[in-house]
Amino acid sequence: MTINTFIRKIKSLHRADTGIDLYIVKRLENQKGKLLSYIDELNSEDFHALGNTHFNIARNINYIYQVAISCIDLYFHGRFDESREIIYNAFFNKNNPRHVLLKYTKVHSGTQFFRIRSNETYDLYSPIEMFHIPFEKRSLTTNQRYSISGYPCLYLGSSAYGCWEELKRPDVEMCNIVALENAQWLTIMDLSLSSISPSNFIEEDLYNISLSLICSLKVYDKVSPFKPEYIIPQALLGCMIRRNDKSDPYYCDGIKYTSSFYDTKRCLFDDISLFDNYVIPIKQSMEKGYCKELMSLFAISNTTSIAINKILNPYTNILPDPSTYNAYETSEFGIIENWLKFDNKTLVSNLYKE
Repeated sequence: MTINTFIRKIKSLHRADTGIDLYIVKRLENQKGKLLSYIDELNSEDFHALGNTHFNIARNINYIYQVAISCIDLYFHGRFDESREIIYNAFFNKNNPRHVLLKYTKVHSGTQFFRIRSNETYDLYSPIEMFHIPFEKRSLTTNQRYSISGYPCLYLGSSAYGCWEELKRPDVEMCNIVALENAQWLTIMDLSLSSISPSNFIEEDLYNISLSLICSLKVYDKVSPFKPEYIIPQALLGCMIRRNDKSDPYYCDGIKYTSSFYDTKRCLFDDISLFDNYVIPIKQSMEKGYCKELMSLFAISNTTSIAINKILNPYTNILPDPSTYNAYETSEFGIIENWLKFDNKTLVSNLYKE
């Protein structure tokens, strides 16, 4: 099997998540078995290029899954501190001889991100209201995949469409949309599948893939408040926050991951890069307001919606030349993203008045 075929199979494995009704440990064991079987099928020359043996790579992947399963087991037995400690030792404790090296990437300044809030009217929120939940309203923060109740985080998407899918497809005409840009470079733990490239595939990619699959299990019971699929990603972010020190070469601003809503059977667009999500934890907590460091780190556009953008910025539905036709760029989401790209953006810190 070539690296190209391997990556395609990994994306299919992410989407499939078979056995969703099984006990979560069984689901992880099934997932690990399929991943290892794909690795077994890799061409020998591709393994040689990775710079490690098949035995060592398989052992490390088994270790990653054992860490995840042990974390869940400890959590279910009420040993919450030990549950998180096992994640910390595996992925963040450089003194641990079994420490797993993960891949971190730099996000250059001026990268465009998006946020969406649903609304029941055509009214628009102010740009500051499109930032993270303010501290005085932290009681509104619920359990998210990477964050726990009461702890605000800034969730961003690589596309407005991906954000809309994350919100489970609310009325698209009434959704409030903003674009944000980072004013400085960001260091990100990259668990996204879109970043895996056959041209520069390295050993660490296999470990990031393993952790990405573990953290992206589809939620089986969407109604109940407790979701065991969130145990590992929440522990991962918590350990990242614990380890963070700006003097540390492994300092990290957040985590990039592929949305669990990436499913080609249901989604309107197949481009996996539209489903990149970012979770940026607050860097300081206050009695009220917003994280000052994050406010100085991001600039934000004016708020708009698809309905209002049609009225204020009318456009024709004439398609471009078929040779350059891009279904997403000419969709409602692509058009509004392009408009927001050129909208003036203001540092969030300049918008907030205490």
